[in-house]
Amino acid sequence: MDDKVVFYAGGSEGGFFRGTCRLASGPIRFPPEAKRYIIEDPQDKFNYFVNLKEVDLFPSPKPIAALLDDMKFITNKENWWRNLQGGIISIPGEDFYNIVNSK
Repeated sequence: MDDKVVFYAGGSEGGFFRGTCRLASGPIRFPPEAKRYIIEDPQDKFNYFVNLKEVDLFPSPKPIAALLDDMKFITNKENWWRNLQGGIISIPGEDFYNIVNSK
């Protein structure tokens, strides 16, 4: 592992990149004792978690709207949020660095 990650906060008050970290593990299935705290996904897409390291939150959130034109992984600029659905997604390194280095 050791992949770089950027945090995105969506929802009604979201639309911001919030910080970065590195993955400290691959996907780990939630243990049986956690089942009382989470709803199991029958398609088995969201029954996992990852450990993080080197978590670094940005001093202020970075709005995605200001970065859309430069994001290669955002294929539909009008409905950009669709490209951010699904938990952990892969983005090009260039997009990661554009986010991190933006003001």
